[in-house]
Amino acid sequence: MQNKNDKSNFQINEVSSGELDLKIFFRFFFRNKKFIGLISFIFFIGACLYSFSLKKVWQGNFEIVIDTKKGFAEGKLLDNPIFTNISQFSRTNDLRTEIGILGSPSVLLPAFELVSEEYKKVNPKKPDLIFSEWKKEYLDINRQGKTNIVSIKYKDTNKNIIIPVLEKISKDYQLYSGKTRRRNFELAEMYLKEQVQKYKEKSSKSIKLAQNFALNQDLSNVFIDNDNPKSLLESNLGIEQVRIKSANQIRKLDLQIKKIIEIGDDFEQLLYFFSTIPVLVEEKLPLELKELEDKIINLKSKYTDNDRLVIRSTKERDILIQKTKKRAIGLLKARRIIEETNMKAASRPKDIILKYKELIREAARDERTLINVENQLTTINLEKARYTDPWNLITNPTLKKWAIAPSKKRIGLIGLILGFSLSSAYTFIKEKKSNLIYNKEDLERILDANVLESIKINDSEIENTYKKNLLKVLFKVDSKSSINFISLLDKKQSEINKFIDSIEIDNKYSILESLNKLDQNNIFYLLTSLEFISFNDIKLLNNKLKAENVELSGIILFHY
Repeated sequence: MQNKNDKSNFQINEVSSGELDLKIFFRFFFRNKKFIGLISFIFFIGACLYSFSLKKVWQGNFEIVIDTKKGFAEGKLLDNPIFTNISQFSRTNDLRTEIGILGSPSVLLPAFELVSEEYKKVNPKKPDLIFSEWKKEYLDINRQGKTNIVSIKYKDTNKNIIIPVLEKISKDYQLYSGKTRRRNFELAEMYLKEQVQKYKEKSSKSIKLAQNFALNQDLSNVFIDNDNPKSLLESNLGIEQVRIKSANQIRKLDLQIKKIIEIGDDFEQLLYFFSTIPVLVEEKLPLELKELEDKIINLKSKYTDNDRLVIRSTKERDILIQKTKKRAIGLLKARRIIEETNMKAASRPKDIILKYKELIREAARDERTLINVENQLTTINLEKARYTDPWNLITNPTLKKWAIAPSKKRIGLIGLILGFSLSSAYTFIKEKKSNLIYNKEDLERILDANVLESIKINDSEIENTYKKNLLKVLFKVDSKSSINFISLLDKKQSEINKFIDSIEIDNKYSILESLNKLDQNNIFYLLTSLEFISFNDIKLLNNKLKAENVELSGIILFHY
């Protein structure tokens, strides 16, 4: 028996599973190309006709750039911790907040109402538009990449309403954005004015309270100027400081008096000491002593010490020195009496001193707070005057020249793809349900035999070549060999049967119409045609061959 693996004059090429699957895939579409092509074409034409029936959708847009750095600086606005809650008025919205404002009902509702009115005129019987659905379907607000540019797009089937809607959105956003910021300024200004009035009253009350306490305790003559109440706050001295200062002055005056007495008649030291006392300087006593001393020196340069002019001038000097010493000591003692009086006046019980210090601190604190709030109010007014909106309109609302939808090409392509997919799926399911074999690979797999040749019936070259000597050309068999053909051909395939009957074969052969005549010593080939034989027929044949221990030497396929 000829081995089934003999290649004869037909070389069976090995192919990978990927290439095999691809071939099967293409053969499937090739044999069903008419049906799939027709259905795909019908769907394509239907989709194109449908696209012409749809209303055109138009789109317009405008762009704004948002500068999130504009506004006033929080650090300059409020330094006092008690006003930190005002910082919200100075904070510029970030980009996401501005986009949120653009998409908020406060900005979009007027534009939505404009669209709703036009929609009711055109579609009076249809349900009213819903804001959330309208915003989601027709409006697009997006940031462009990582920039601060925000693009606002609006689309509608009504071409004439797009520009008015975009202008309405732009105008309402500007009004709302400015209104929000103006309201923030107003709230901040109102709050600070209330605080100014509050601390004016509180500061005035605390100052008067401290003054009255000082008058009641006889403290007003220490360091308070009754004509200028603010001197109470501007002075850095306290009652205890006044007493200590007076005590120090008394000690200083005592030392000065003692020094004058210790100096004696030392003219140079006395003259220097007298020059440090303002009253003596005003009375020109140190100057007279200096002039008299200069006169004596001049006389001594001309005359002897016993000269009458020298003696008289010296006596005048000594008398003036004694007079000036008494005058200086008197002045120092008078100042000492004043300091003793001040020290006595500043002496108060400890509770009085502590209470007075507390009143002064409270009055000073209220005054500083008042000044701080007034400064903040001034800052608010300055910022309000120089504030500008953080956005700029960089493009005006514009309408695209061409409609953005429907895309006839896209709809036609979708129809083509849909028709191709549905017809392919239908054909595939139909072939599976038919249980017929369409691929030679299935035959080879089930029967474990190779397809040696696929003969086209109407091919004249094949007919001329194979009708004369089919066995020799195809199989190169020995002339003594007995060849048997197992035919699994539908009798309705008359042209194929006629072709087989018309073959002129020199060697003896037979076509088995019954599988009961199988002989292991003969060579067997299967004659069949794809698309006309079922899997059940092939499986039955395979089982019979195995039962008779017969192997197929090859398979010959016929097709038109």
